[in-house]
Amino acid sequence: MTRKKRGFWTFCFSLIPGAGEMYLGFMKRGLSMMCLFLGWFAFCGATGFNIGMCLLPVMWFYSFFQVHNLVSLPDEEFYQQEDDYIFLHMDKIVGVDKWERGKVKFIAAALIFIGGYTIVSTVWRSFWNSLPDWLYNDLYVVRDGVPRIAISLILIAFGVYLIRGKKEKLDKEESKED
Repeated sequence: MTRKKRGFWTFCFSLIPGAGEMYLGFMKRGLSMMCLFLGWFAFCGATGFNIGMCLLPVMWFYSFFQVHNLVSLPDEEFYQQEDDYIFLHMDKIVGVDKWERGKVKFIAAALIFIGGYTIVSTVWRSFWNSLPDWLYNDLYVVRDGVPRIAISLILIAFGVYLIRGKKEKLDKEESKED
């Protein structure tokens, strides 16, 4: 049962991702947010995908502000809110065609990235931990710097790719107008 509540307990429960939504009566929203947050935390911890932990504050803030935005809604709008799982109706957010075409590629790219990152970090860690102490200490700069340089190069290449793709799209649009 969805009931509009305000005050101390709403604030306290909003500090735990998903609990605030559940306290307000949005059980499906709360459960999906809580499972998403804790599941992502467990996944990152189990696989060593430490960079993925950067998404946890984003999920926390989303949950926190969603609760406070729900509470601040006028009564009529609050009671019109549907309790649904977070990602169940993604097609309504981005459009059916765009979602269907892009979701498989996006999910595939994300899985490949996470799997590749996990393998590389595991092999990297194993290689460096197997070195003798004297060599390990001497090569610390390389061990610490190479991943940062590689990630920086990947980000630069991706940025150039995005700029080049946007420029080509604009050039095509200009040629169509002429």
